[in-house]
Amino acid sequence: MIITLFHHLKTFRRKHIYSILAGTIIALAIIITLLRIGLFLLNQNPSLLTQRLSQSLGKTVHIGGLHAQLHYFQPEILLDNVVIFDQTGQHILSFKQGLVRLNILPLVTTGKIQPTLLAADHAQLSLQKDQQGKIMLVGFGGDGDFFSSMIKSGSYYLMNS
Repeated sequence: MIITLFHHLKTFRRKHIYSILAGTIIALAIIITLLRIGLFLLNQNPSLLTQRLSQSLGKTVHIGGLHAQLHYFQPEILLDNVVIFDQTGQHILSFKQGLVRLNILPLVTTGKIQPTLLAADHAQLSLQKDQQGKIMLVGFGGDGDFFSSMIKSGSYYLMNS
């Protein structure tokens, strides 16, 4: 009787583990499918990113070209000819080509985008050091600085700049 009870308990645990594993695989498949659909829609309508960036930055953003794809399990966006202007039309930042690779875990858990890699080629920008020694991108000052938070969260590269 004890052996039969042990056998049923062991079988129940195995079935429970298989159910959890199957649920996890299905959830990952759904997340990856949603990411692929989102990246496809972004490729079809790059103005979505331009509008979102302009709105969140409070600046005018122009993106010449865009290609969004999955790099292993991380979404990445390849950008061409990006220019950011302030409210007066003054040039703040531009680069010829750029790459942004995103971490999907914070996107899924908090809804916030967290880059793991930022790269820009032929960038034109101005940096400034404040009194506390914090380096800031000129034109993007203040608390909650978008670029400061992005730089803290991942790797960044400026090439031929």
